[in-house]
Amino acid sequence: MKSKLFAVLVCLAVCAGFAFSAKTPKVIVTSSYGKVFVKLNQTANWTKCYTGMTLDENASIKTEAKAKAEIMLYDGSKLTIKPKSEMFIKILTDSQKALEQRAGKVRYKISKLAQGRSFECKTPTAVCSIRGTEFSMDIGENDQTELKVFEGLVAAIGTDGKEFEVGPGKKMEFLTNVPPEDPSSFDTEDNEEESKNQQESEKMATQAEINMDLSKEAVQQMAATEMKLAEYQQGKTIIDVFGKRVRIEEYIVRGSAVGLGANQYKMVVLNSRKDRFDWYTWIPTFANNFTSIAEANEWVGWRNGDVAPDNYLLSTEFGASNTVDNSKWGYTGGRVIDDPSIAQTQNLVFDNYYFKLNDVTMISYVPAGAAGSHINNFSTDAVWTVNDPSVSGTMTSAQFETWYNTGYLLPSGDDKMHSRFEFGFAGGTYTEDTYSIDDYGKVPSLTDYAGDKLKYNMELVMFYDGFTGTDKKIDLCVEPKIFMDSGLVK
Repeated sequence: MKSKLFAVLVCLAVCAGFAFSAKTPKVIVTSSYGKVFVKLNQTANWTKCYTGMTLDENASIKTEAKAKAEIMLYDGSKLTIKPKSEMFIKILTDSQKALEQRAGKVRYKISKLAQGRSFECKTPTAVCSIRGTEFSMDIGENDQTELKVFEGLVAAIGTDGKEFEVGPGKKMEFLTNVPPEDPSSFDTEDNEEESKNQQESEKMATQAEINMDLSKEAVQQMAATEMKLAEYQQGKTIIDVFGKRVRIEEYIVRGSAVGLGANQYKMVVLNSRKDRFDWYTWIPTFANNFTSIAEANEWVGWRNGDVAPDNYLLSTEFGASNTVDNSKWGYTGGRVIDDPSIAQTQNLVFDNYYFKLNDVTMISYVPAGAAGSHINNFSTDAVWTVNDPSVSGTMTSAQFETWYNTGYLLPSGDDKMHSRFEFGFAGGTYTEDTYSIDDYGKVPSLTDYAGDKLKYNMELVMFYDGFTGTDKKIDLCVEPKIFMDSGLVK
């Protein structure tokens, strides 16, 4: 949607006013992909997990199908938790660490232990003592446990109490009430399967997820963790267009510590008002890795040129939430093509677009051809779908443009920096207002805005009849300095 270009140039922030605890977290979730849940203690309810979340003793973490997570202990040990798995963090002290794997498969990379310290991993049918090694444990039917050791040495005990030393390249199986056989070597298939699984795990760990289903407290905890790693931060208090005081906090962060690949970064915005809390995130993914955010931002706005670019966007995905409702949108499948129909022949196209409200797709486009086809000429190759009861079937790009333009309004007149989109979706009316405002909430004229663009903040208000949060809207303000600092705006 055209007004979504506002989001590229505005929404991002995080609460700098949060008080950071002096206590070092014992466990941090460094990657969370898909449906991952945690319990902070044994009597708590399962809640949504997110990258950057911190855990302590007596916490549990579990993954559903097609979900994965990675956690790091304060001593540097790393656990990769595969789909349909559950882990209980029992004891974490300097002298003793004890984990219970209750289901599924987990790969462990345990840091070397100092003399006199112990690290124990338990399953329903085995107990493993580790001094510093890399291994996996896979719990199958009837609590059968398969142990594979990749580096170091593991002392493993089955239900019969007999201890075995399992070295690198060796595996063992433990069953209930059945004496285990001696360790055996991996065969070729074992090695190939494990290598493939680990590569897939590492790949999934670098895929950031737009997750807007977090509570205010969860967002604040995430922000407190990420802000320590942020490369750019800004914050100030202004009056919004409705006369409400709003604290804006924003930051930009990158790196594997926040679950991002070397070709990604994340921008975050938090808005705190007396009666509401709204937040936003944007994750651009580039074709190539980059060494700095400023370097990446050289290519954010690239769309075409005479020669192929050094880098370009593979996808650009956004999310906004009031912690009850959410909006998600983005372009994916970015490719640079040789397009002789334009003067500058190198052209960036995206094969897909989506716009969702509370996870229901309202607007989207895909290639017109069969599965696996691409968009090479947008005017002829894109097929649009809108969730509007007055529209049946798909649209061409020209038809979509006509439909889209009927929703575009200038409610404050041509001379004011205020525009609106209004559509009738299946769940009710949706309106999207975009304002430029000064620090006191006043909307400038076009002339005043052009005279000093950096003087003005931006405000995006999304209202939808299907929302159930405060005022049925998501209301986001952002101030522009961080865009200049990071090189996003010249």
